[in-house]
Amino acid sequence: MRRCPQCGFSESELAGSIYLGCAVCYSVFSDLISPTIWSYQGSTVHHGEAPPAALPKPGRVEVYREAIEKARREGRETDVMILSDLLKLLEPESGE
Repeated sequence: MRRCPQCGFSESELAGSIYLGCAVCYSVFSDLISPTIWSYQGSTVHHGEAPPAALPKPGRVEVYREAIEKARREGRETDVMILSDLLKLLEPESGE
């Protein structure tokens, strides 16, 4: 059973809760929480206060490229695939 090294929150505690113990939990349990976050937000990447749709098109493309690179560095291949698909939807628009 996994535990967060920062706060001690466990995988079993996550199963019955919508809350995490601390910010580090997001990394420790990313494989378990990413599908839930995606279903609520349409993305697993935090984009600041303004959602990506509020950014100008070139800004959205850059946000997704950065998120893809971060996911690659962290070995989150599922997120890389999802973000790449989203980027493909935006790239035809980026020349506008």
